[in-house]
Amino acid sequence: MQITKNSEYKIFSKKSKTTPLIKYKKGVLFLEGNSTMKEPAKFYYPIISELREFRNKGEFKEIHANFKKFTTRSSNCLVEIFKLLDKVENSKIIWKYSNDEIFEAGTFIDEDCDSEFEFIPIKNKK
Repeated sequence: MQITKNSEYKIFSKKSKTTPLIKYKKGVLFLEGNSTMKEPAKFYYPIISELREFRNKGEFKEIHANFKKFTTRSSNCLVEIFKLLDKVENSKIIWKYSNDEIFEAGTFIDEDCDSEFEFIPIKNKK
């Protein structure tokens, strides 16, 4: 996985049919799209490692998640990412959802994490 920087964001992953856009800026991680790759652990663990470093330096406070679809295997990795914020004061996870399935998945993940989750419904673009 190649991690790139542009002037505003650190880009961990570009959006594809199976991988989400993952970008980071000033303490906030943005996840958007699908997470349906065959080996999510291989995909996510380098990102988790770097996010752990940001958290340990006090540079990671918030996550904005906007998934269209993800697998159970991916959800295990996502829980690990979200749990990085469990012991960070004033941390927040914003979970955007466009359907009941993604909302329910978010509530299950919320049960595994200590961070505050905020659920925001979004309308599908037509």
